[in-house]
Amino acid sequence: MIQPSNGMTEDLFSYSGTHLIQRDHKAMTALENELGRAIPHTKGSSVGFDAFQGKVISLRLDDLGLIDLPDAIGNLKGLRSFSAMNNALSSIPSSIGGLRNLLELRLRNNQLTTLPEEIGKLTALEQLDIEHNQLEVLPESFSELAKLDVLWANHNRLKMLPEQFGAMKNLRKLYLYDNKLGEIPNSIGKLVKLEHLELKKNELKAIPLQIGKLSRLRYLSLWFNAIDQLPEEFWELKNLQVLNLRSNKLSEISARIGDLQQLQELYLDSNHLRNLPAEIGKLSNLIVLKLNKNELRDLPETIAGLSSLKKLWLRENFLVGLPDAFCELQELRDLDLQLNQLSALPEDFGKLSSLRHVWLDRNRFTNDNIPALTDLRTRGCQISL
Repeated sequence: MIQPSNGMTEDLFSYSGTHLIQRDHKAMTALENELGRAIPHTKGSSVGFDAFQGKVISLRLDDLGLIDLPDAIGNLKGLRSFSAMNNALSSIPSSIGGLRNLLELRLRNNQLTTLPEEIGKLTALEQLDIEHNQLEVLPESFSELAKLDVLWANHNRLKMLPEQFGAMKNLRKLYLYDNKLGEIPNSIGKLVKLEHLELKKNELKAIPLQIGKLSRLRYLSLWFNAIDQLPEEFWELKNLQVLNLRSNKLSEISARIGDLQQLQELYLDSNHLRNLPAEIGKLSNLIVLKLNKNELRDLPETIAGLSSLKKLWLRENFLVGLPDAFCELQELRDLDLQLNQLSALPEDFGKLSSLRHVWLDRNRFTNDNIPALTDLRTRGCQISL
């Protein structure tokens, strides 16, 4: 034991080359005994801790093959960051609810099937990583994590979210990729600060009307679900920059897509689209448009309005021709038209001066001597035919 300094009133006890207050010293000693190994006072390593003024503020227990976490973890009241990634944990002790100052909790790559209700007591928590576990539900107390900024819950088995999920009003980024979600609670509309929403590879058939209230949303991925239509309120997401609707069951896109003026990337491949609304031409900021594996037979003349478009994929559709206005896409660099029914190209196709790669394989061209391609070849454009 040494005398306190720096104005501290508690005795300090030596531990792993530093000095801790009695409570933290006891907790770290208990952890060491249960883990069967010393915990070094070090930064940056997968196993170690940091301390400030005698209190443990950061603890890392990664890659240890842990099956259980000792209850003593809950006695580190000053802990701000705790990581136990890449272990074999199936549960978390309820004592974790005592970590009221915790800002970051990282539990990815374990075998967690449940989380204790006490996790809702971590009211200071800002970042929570529970990716790559076996969670089927989240505790109702989740809604009490009012300061949560980022939640990573990809690669679990979640079938539903707590009804009051929307109470986490400071949430900016939400990752729920590769779960078994069949629906999203209406309360999602209360996540008014949400900017990034990842829902790829779930079992969603519909999207709640309330999603239209997420006015700050910039990134939305709904790839690989079973969605066959979008509510009219969906098109209120006017700050979207990236929208991914790949591999769903959409047969049409609303004319209101033209309201999404900030869109830069739009992914609609592997749906059942037969046509595009003329209003798609209003997306003057669009850079990437992917429409592979649909049922498109033609393109609207208004496609010329996509003045920023650089990459366009139209592979595996039923296109028999391209509109003359197509040749106004002067920023276009990569164009994939494979596996369509094209037998000719617009006369001014060769004037697409920015084109660098064109794929035309498996169409109905009778030969590769297509006049419209001559100028492109001269400029070094790579053409696959």
